[in-house]
Amino acid sequence: MSVYRAPDTRSYQRPFRIFSWSAIAALVGIWLFSIYEPQGVSRSTNVTLAFLMGAIALGVIGYGLSQSFKEAMCKAKKAFQWELTDDKIIQSHEDGRTVEIPLSEVKSLHEYHGWLLVSGGEPPKGITVPLDLNGYEQIKRELTAHCAVTPLKVRVSPFSYLPSIVFILLFLLFLFSHVPTVIVIAGTALLVFYPVLVAYSLRRVWRTKSIPKLVLLSHILAWLTIAWLLFQRVKVVK
Repeated sequence: MSVYRAPDTRSYQRPFRIFSWSAIAALVGIWLFSIYEPQGVSRSTNVTLAFLMGAIALGVIGYGLSQSFKEAMCKAKKAFQWELTDDKIIQSHEDGRTVEIPLSEVKSLHEYHGWLLVSGGEPPKGITVPLDLNGYEQIKRELTAHCAVTPLKVRVSPFSYLPSIVFILLFLLFLFSHVPTVIVIAGTALLVFYPVLVAYSLRRVWRTKSIPKLVLLSHILAWLTIAWLLFQRVKVVK
């Protein structure tokens, strides 16, 4: 019997650190410039810096949400282990839950978004195996000896993109509108909606271990940037 676990390495963390600290340095620099504004700086320069902050904040938000999802998936993988015997595959959770499927009863195999989806058994059961698992190729060879891997047709509901679309539309209204009322309403909605969006994206991480400080810092910084931009935008259009 062979036991397999997810790797400890997280290759996405180094690029995220570089991006986050670079964004933090740029935002702090623009903040300091706006606070100690040199004489002779034109209004167009201030507007350009405000839009630059908005672009950086939007980048931090998008990248931060994607890293939150990766962190959640990483923690989900670490909570499981997989065992392969001569006659079955077993998926065990750290809380004691197990799922077993005899190799002779594997009915379908699909690779989808970094996972191998295994279904079969009686009654029907499912096991998910991450593609970056140590020993994945060995598991795949054993499983494909009993069932071929076939493409998975998944229908994604348009409503799953609705939160992101709403956030982007609010952000565009916030940045490009010249009506103070619209700016205040869109900015306030962003300040309320953004923490909800972050909490939803981190829901799987909350249930396991603590969230990495850099991920939290990037989201807090993005929220503070939106608040600062709201203040600046209202001041400019008055």
